[in-house]
Amino acid sequence: MSQTTNTNNPDDNKIKPLSSDVVNRIAAGEVIERPANAIKEMLENSLDAGANSITIEVCNAGLKYIQITDNGCGIGAKDLEIVCERHTTSKLTNFEDLRTISTFGFRGEALASISYCAQVTICSKTESQKCAVKGQYKDGKLIGSLKSSAGVRGTTIRAENLFYNLPQRREALSVTTEFKKISDVVTKYALFYSGKSITLKKQGESKPIIHTSINSDTIHNIKTLYGSKISKEILEMDHKHEKLEYNIHAFFTNVNFSSKEKQFILFINKRLVDHSALKKAVISVFEPYLPKKGYPFVFVKLEMNPRHLDVNMHPTKKEVAFLNEEQIIDDIKEEIRKKLLGSNSSRVFKPTATNSSTLSTSTVNSSKIQDLEEELENVNVPNPSASLVTPPKQSFSRSTISDELITQQTTQMKSPILPSVPPKKDYPHNKVRTSVDDQTGQMDLYVNSQKRKTITEEEYQPLTKKKKQEDSDEENVDDLNSLLELRGEIQGNTHDELKLILKKSVYVGWINPTFSLIQFNDKLLLFDMNTISKHLCYQHVIKKFGKFRKIVFDTPLDISTMVRTKLSTDGEISEEDTNNSLIGEITTTLQQKSELLEEYFSIGIDKGKLSYLPQVLPNHIPPLHRIPDFLVALVRGVDWTDEKACFKTISMVVSDFYRLSESNEIDQFDTQSTSSSQQLNSQDSTSSTSGSKPVYTKEKLQWITEHVIYPLCKVDFYPPNELATGGCVMEIANLPDLFKIFERC
Repeated sequence: MSQTTNTNNPDDNKIKPLSSDVVNRIAAGEVIERPANAIKEMLENSLDAGANSITIEVCNAGLKYIQITDNGCGIGAKDLEIVCERHTTSKLTNFEDLRTISTFGFRGEALASISYCAQVTICSKTESQKCAVKGQYKDGKLIGSLKSSAGVRGTTIRAENLFYNLPQRREALSVTTEFKKISDVVTKYALFYSGKSITLKKQGESKPIIHTSINSDTIHNIKTLYGSKISKEILEMDHKHEKLEYNIHAFFTNVNFSSKEKQFILFINKRLVDHSALKKAVISVFEPYLPKKGYPFVFVKLEMNPRHLDVNMHPTKKEVAFLNEEQIIDDIKEEIRKKLLGSNSSRVFKPTATNSSTLSTSTVNSSKIQDLEEELENVNVPNPSASLVTPPKQSFSRSTISDELITQQTTQMKSPILPSVPPKKDYPHNKVRTSVDDQTGQMDLYVNSQKRKTITEEEYQPLTKKKKQEDSDEENVDDLNSLLELRGEIQGNTHDELKLILKKSVYVGWINPTFSLIQFNDKLLLFDMNTISKHLCYQHVIKKFGKFRKIVFDTPLDISTMVRTKLSTDGEISEEDTNNSLIGEITTTLQQKSELLEEYFSIGIDKGKLSYLPQVLPNHIPPLHRIPDFLVALVRGVDWTDEKACFKTISMVVSDFYRLSESNEIDQFDTQSTSSSQQLNSQDSTSSTSGSKPVYTKEKLQWITEHVIYPLCKVDFYPPNELATGGCVMEIANLPDLFKIFERC
């Protein structure tokens, strides 16, 4: 008996072929993930066409439209009819051609994919045509017929309403993010094609975002696109390996340059690609020479036999594979290492121009310099650990809070700024430091050798990066408009030259509670660290807004007593007056505002008691004798009527409280004694610590200035413009002038 097939089986007919329209839309989604992919494909088509002038214009980060115009060979009228159909290309005719492919495109999918997710218009003219020809395309097909149009030789492609038929993808794209990706792609191609002019501009703006000229070379393009800071430190390397059949032309920064951002640009056979193994290997060569989390700028042009390269392994041709990868990568690493070692002599002093109006010797206050001459002769760098192990007891100027304190243990950590070359130990007193990277001649070489205690760069990061949010429903203070405006004001008022000076400077020595000596290149500068510390504390209050660690009192302080101390000292009330209305008014106001002060500034006030304070800077407790002034200033110095003004004035009051002690305050500590004891613990998110007693002496203040305030100024400070013009930074000597004096002797 023969079996018959049951044609009504419900398990059959479940697999069906997709329609060509669905297939094409899926393929388009793989090739064109975002506007930057569309621009990359069209830019490569222009380069394949031999263009040496390409202009890209975008509107709304390419989502509204992308227009690219070139002066290439153009597209003939017959080719325009099928140019947007899938798998139509002039680059190859059979699969074997992939082995020797040297052009960008070869699949014939770029324009087809764009036409399936955008409305495309192409206008092109070849050398032999009398006029240009224009066509409109949708879903890979020409709409209507081609039309004659005015135009010059070359092609203009306009893609409008990108992802109009993919609303989910369109809504998921951010205009800001997409434009950054567009700029990144165009910048890298503009860098590689130094003999071509590539321009990127936004719709409606006359000034281009990116522009390179036809006559520029690679070094000039690096300076134009990435800045002179990188271009002046560039090393160039050419290497050819006959056996492995490859040659490399690379540009990378020397060991003087370091960036927090990894900038590795790789072109293989003129194609922009990623290769994680090669990138990791090259970056590793620089690790012994650069600071932790510091990276070089690297631009690599790699040419190899096309038969050894597989470019058809990724939908967007982003990744490639090639033969003999391990040998080639090892060889490239070794050549770069040799080049770096050969350039070690470049790690010497290079004069840097500074704003003479800001830091010239003419701005130095001669009377201040004269007053400090005797102190300059006695400048020294104390042993930082000596003042922390067994500090003597000191007292505060306020009798009501002249108590002994216990502070956090200072953690021994590695300095965030390390010398690139170990300091030479042979006769340092006979040498002169001529580079910020060379530690020869530093003052602490002449005192007892001790490992410096400072704090790591991780300590400077916002607390939100160190602990998890405990309550997901809690208000996100970072979204407050007033706070965002205050942070914007800080960055907008930054003196960029002074920020660079601080970043590249070296600490020389402490003079007094106000001034410290700093070296920048060949200049010796006098910095008002007291004023700078106030601005630094203000910025950290704004930065850590609502996310402070706490300095907790074991026994809360009585606010009325503190306020009475301040008012009686200022002569507003008598010392015997305990029920004055001024005291009650200030105490009541602080209690009424306690919720805001606690939530945003970690100032704990409850039932007339001060329980804790915010820890604004790591390893630093404020001068607690200022607490009476601080409490009164929270009432009289704060604008409670406007949110932004309130946040700003409270932050200013807090920063004035936390700034470094002044000379007259240190003198008071040295002449007074203490009679009672008050315990203080410093708490963080995981543990509480206690250690030696804080002493507001010159030695303690000197250590805080060098190992807390100054390192923070180098890595996490936006110096305001008024610091550069208000006498806070003064040049007192420079090497060229000293040489002139020596020549006369």
